[in-house]
Parts: sequence; structure tokens; C-alpha cells
Amino acid sequence: MLKIVVLILTVWDASTGALLFEKSIEPTVFSLTGDRIEDCRLAGIEWANKLTQRYQKTYPNAFTNVDCHWENRLGDPA
Repeated sequence: MLKIVVLILTVWDASTGALLFEKSIEPTVFSLTGDRIEDCRLAGIEWANKLTQRYQKTYPNAFTNVDCHWENRLGDPA
């Protein structure tokens, strides 16, 4: 088993509760701080700010959630 960190970004409209955007990303950049979850969270915040600004042009009450967590994946056989 291979463990990887996965970033999930979701954009919601607070006025209606509608999900506007959802994307799951497997960051391929190595960890700069040694804490992969924290690196994922920091990168996710940068992307979330850009997404929120873009969606707020059409949906003024849009907001973005950032979720980083570990997932088990099958690795290549040795």
C-alpha cells in the first residue's frame, strides 16, 4: 500500500447551499516542510482564494472549503 495526501477543493454558494465546483487533486510536489498535510493545506488555501474570487463574480456569497487527508493507494509491485 502507498499512502498519499489528497487535496479536495469544493466551492459552495452560501445563499442556496448549491455545490458549484469540486475537484480532487493529488499534489505531486515533494514536502517542503516535512509535514505533507500542512503543505497540502497551504497550497489548498492559495487555490481556494483564487477559486473564491472567480466564483464570487457570479455568486457573491460563494466560499471554498479545503480538505487534505491521507488515502491508501495500491503501489506498483516491487
